[in-house]
Amino acid sequence: MGKPKLFITDLDGTLLSPDGSLSEDNIRAISDLTRHGCRVVPATGRTFGEIPDSIRNNPDIRYIITSNGAVTYDLLSGESFSSSMATPIALRVAEVMCSFDSFVGAHIDGECYVERGRLGMENLRRCNVPESYGTLFHDNTVKSDSLPKDIGRVKETEMIFGYFGNREDMVRCIGELRGIPEIKVTASAESSVEVISHLAGKENAVKRLLDLLGISACDAVIAGDSLNDLGMLSLTESSVAVKNAAPEVKAGAGMIGCSNAEGIAKFVFERFFDSCGGK
Repeated sequence: MGKPKLFITDLDGTLLSPDGSLSEDNIRAISDLTRHGCRVVPATGRTFGEIPDSIRNNPDIRYIITSNGAVTYDLLSGESFSSSMATPIALRVAEVMCSFDSFVGAHIDGECYVERGRLGMENLRRCNVPESYGTLFHDNTVKSDSLPKDIGRVKETEMIFGYFGNREDMVRCIGELRGIPEIKVTASAESSVEVISHLAGKENAVKRLLDLLGISACDAVIAGDSLNDLGMLSLTESSVAVKNAAPEVKAGAGMIGCSNAEGIAKFVFERFFDSCGGK
């Protein structure tokens, strides 16, 4: 391909460093990519409220895809596009997931809601919640006394997620979820289940953004590390799996980049734009 016009990247495990921060190398590379006519678009499973200020307030970032493609934000116009679950569907999903011994949360109106009673560190460890996410859930979430009640008060829910300490419970949960119409079940970790509308998904949000911007998928570079990135990675030959990506992601990507500790935006800039990098 020639010079890409769009760089779409997952956040956790990809653009963000292992400590969850946006490195100085990546900040500079985002600026360099923008100067060279390549928009940078984060595509994450996080809610808008969970995204670091270094990304939300970055003048070189206009669009952000959140909640696994359920909502896309235009930071310049203040508008957003939503493909979320209707309340009756979301309530059925919550009922199934909360019936298992798990840690469950929901993305509502750009915020992450978690049940107060399930937020203890012992329960998080038992349910195999990654340590970095545990800190995020404690610090950057709305504490709910009843997740179904909070879901019931809104018209739609972006995403419902759960972490499981017992794999058999997770498999049974997925089996029960398959009986609910108009949803898509995905995951960002081996112990997690993420449920979104069948109209959502990072790949569908990316397709809509490509249409909006009038950019062909062949002019986009897309990077990721987890199973919920596979759909969007399949849209372009210039797909990049970070070194720390899941084996399935590496197998499906067009190339293997650096690790998230080394700066994937820097890698993309050097690979496609920097005269000292590869061509």
